[in-house]
Amino acid sequence: MKKKNITESLSILIISALFFTPISVVTIVATAENSFAANLDSTRFSREKVTSVYKANATTSYAACYTTGGTCTVQRSSTNEWTLPSGGYFKLVKVNGSSPWQVQACSFGGSCSSVSDNGKIFAFKSGNFLLYRGTNSANNWVFSMSFLSPYSWALGADISWSFDGPGTGHEGEYKEKPSSITSSINGETTVGSTLSAVSTYVAVDGDVSYQWKRSSSTSSSSFSNITGAINNQYTLTNDDGGKYIKVTVTVTNVFGNDSATSNYLKIDVPPAELDSTFGSVTSTLGGFTVNVTNYDANYSYSAASSSGVVAIGVASGRNLPLTVTGLTSSQNATVTVTTTRRGATDGSGTVSGTSSASAITTATGPVGRWVANSISRDGNTFLVANQEGSIYRSTDSGVNWQQLTAIQNWSSVAQSNNGTKIVGAVAGGKIHVSTNSGATWSEVASAQNWRSIACNADCSTIIAAVAGGKLWRSTNTGSTWNEVGETQSWRAVAVSDDGTKMIAVPFNGSVVHSENSGATWATEQSQRVLPQWTSVAMNGDGSKMYAAFLSGLLQVSTDFGNTWGVQIFTGDNTSIAIARDSGALIQCGSNGRINYSSAIGETIGLVAANPTPWSACSVSGDGNKIMGSSTTGLIYISTNGGNTWREASQQTGNVKRRALVSSENGAEVFSAIYGGGIEYSSNSGSTWSVANATQQNWIGMAASNSMQKIFAVAYNGQINRSTDSGATWEQVESVRPWISVACSSDGSKVIAAAQGGLLYVSIDSGATWTARATKRKWVSVATSSDGAKLVAAVQGGFIYTSTNSGVSWTERAASRNWSAVASSSSGTKLVATVAQGRIYVSSDSGATWQAKASTRNWLNVASSTSGTRLLAAVGTGQIFYSRDSGSTWSAADSARNWRALYLTGSGTRAYAADFGKKLYRSSDSGENWTAL
Repeated sequence: MKKKNITESLSILIISALFFTPISVVTIVATAENSFAANLDSTRFSREKVTSVYKANATTSYAACYTTGGTCTVQRSSTNEWTLPSGGYFKLVKVNGSSPWQVQACSFGGSCSSVSDNGKIFAFKSGNFLLYRGTNSANNWVFSMSFLSPYSWALGADISWSFDGPGTGHEGEYKEKPSSITSSINGETTVGSTLSAVSTYVAVDGDVSYQWKRSSSTSSSSFSNITGAINNQYTLTNDDGGKYIKVTVTVTNVFGNDSATSNYLKIDVPPAELDSTFGSVTSTLGGFTVNVTNYDANYSYSAASSSGVVAIGVASGRNLPLTVTGLTSSQNATVTVTTTRRGATDGSGTVSGTSSASAITTATGPVGRWVANSISRDGNTFLVANQEGSIYRSTDSGVNWQQLTAIQNWSSVAQSNNGTKIVGAVAGGKIHVSTNSGATWSEVASAQNWRSIACNADCSTIIAAVAGGKLWRSTNTGSTWNEVGETQSWRAVAVSDDGTKMIAVPFNGSVVHSENSGATWATEQSQRVLPQWTSVAMNGDGSKMYAAFLSGLLQVSTDFGNTWGVQIFTGDNTSIAIARDSGALIQCGSNGRINYSSAIGETIGLVAANPTPWSACSVSGDGNKIMGSSTTGLIYISTNGGNTWREASQQTGNVKRRALVSSENGAEVFSAIYGGGIEYSSNSGSTWSVANATQQNWIGMAASNSMQKIFAVAYNGQINRSTDSGATWEQVESVRPWISVACSSDGSKVIAAAQGGLLYVSIDSGATWTARATKRKWVSVATSSDGAKLVAAVQGGFIYTSTNSGVSWTERAASRNWSAVASSSSGTKLVATVAQGRIYVSSDSGATWQAKASTRNWLNVASSTSGTRLLAAVGTGQIFYSRDSGSTWSAADSARNWRALYLTGSGTRAYAADFGKKLYRSSDSGENWTAL
């Protein structure tokens, strides 16, 4: 008869069983339903589980099938098949003697009677079958110990099952209790390790159990059971350290049980718990560092921080450094260090630290006239430059900032792709270079009116532009410089990654470009002259060049500057930047928009808006990180391509007071808001109303003694005047980069200065204007009470005076970085301040000057009509007052971001504005101040 392989699936077997004829052969594969060890004599077998069988080869003994053959095969037979009452069952009963088993048939109610003489169980295998053979050789039955039901199979079908092999002693003839038991232990003897019990035994249908024992000594009688330790594996705990461990293995079947106990193992004494100790905490921007001071390499260390992220460094001796990052300014965090070692209780230690204060936050730091910014190509370093302050650096996308430089009149900043090299240009000063991320700086090139600077990928090649001068280039990271190009009022420059391709624009003129690192330059001819260029940009290889000007147009070239097309933007272009990897273009406007375009020709989509005139914008190489800065003090940052934005600097609403005038009694005050309108107060600044709703970059104001005639100038706006004490306003003159305005005591004569342009005078209260002097970087003007004697200061130049209402001018003093001038009513006594310099006074209408006070970042000055009482403000410093025409000075109030400053004619009452914050008032010539 044909046999099937015993590993075939159960589904095939069942189907076969349904269709086989009485002479069919079925090979049985059984799966255990339950355990029979120690309770076989109480197990019930249903009718379907028991059937009569015979052996085809009568010469092979039943014992041989499991001792030598490894497989038992019998055939189902109808001979001596038993019957059962309905619902009844069979069971095997253990009896004494050489044939220790008897088969009984039982009714549903449990009434049983013997259906066979006593016999033996051969070929027992738990989960498969057992073969019962009575003393009468005709009484042979198979009992199924699985879900298979041999009684339903065809007559003559093979019933076959295999064994693990001869000599295992775990299956075969079921006639006696277990024997030959051994017990031993495998595993490491350290606390935390898992021990395994290893045993051997001879036992058909043996059920193995375990009991682990512990003792403090080796005496056998001293060992006691470990509660719950009854599996073949046991994990050592601290309770086992230094003690002895054994395991007892017990094997049981229906005939009884036997046990064996292993030899003992001595368990190692567990290592001690290690709690970390710490050294001193060093605060850093965005986090802090600290050392674990009792580091032990035998332990593993993990750390968690209550805020931010903590990283574990490389140990050195007994020190293990921890670095916490991701904190905000002056934020505290607690670090928990956990030590682990097999066998030891986990150790713990905590240390708290506080991050350093950021130099810029949304609540503290300078409001700043942020004129330039930069994001490194890799997106890791952010820079912002303050026109009359410092350069600041952030390495966490603008969350925390570090002040890198001393206060200078910064005009532009650039950096290498990885941010390690930084170059900054100072208007009226030198170029500054750092090759170590701003840690140290070198001054290079000569003092010039630097306007823009750019460098290639590693800042080995630098191009810098002078307003009113030439272009300068360096090919050795600023060590030496060569003058190139023509003399123009240069506004912006850009350079390719390899430093060979450059582009530059003047404030008024044509785009020029170079393809040989600035050695020679070509002028773009097709567009002719376009006014008021603001910014340029190019991608990494220089194949895409952009040049933007104020009207909203953008020159675009895709062939290295040989031909140009025009693209129209929404709003004025203040600054453009290109993501050198993705090609995305960022555009900032003076209308408060930051726009984004992913490719040339696409419609620019608004991604950020704020009612502030942006001065500069920058972008990382991949286009994801974007920054915009404003001269009103705002810094806005996006780290997801402009989808969302967050503020990274102070924004305190419509209080960016840039200029002030008041009545003699201090009751009536007009305040010009940079990026806002003009406000009016009739109660010395306690409450305010809108006098002029026109929003511009207001930067200067002047008024007649009676406050009837008022003049206000806006940077890149028009001059506004009122002849009815601010009730109504009209715009006069053209749009220019106005920077300062002054008028005679009756308001009939007015002088206004355009930065980088001319001086303009009016003798009819501003109705008409006449251009005077020459183009210079005028920064401040003042006049005598009759309007005849005028004084004007040039940033990075000289002071000029006029005695004929501006018809002619005389050069005075030395060339310095002048920031402001003021005059007595007679025009005889003059006072002038220098940014990063001293205060200079003249008692002969500017013919001679004497240096007074100490070197500070003087930004503004005001004078009484007599010229005796003076006020001077330090940017991000204090206010100083003088009562002896500037001979001596005293500090007043706290260091603030002073900008607007006004002193009444008598010199008694004064106002000063902390830019972006509050207005302050003094009633004692500036000695004491009260916040409004």
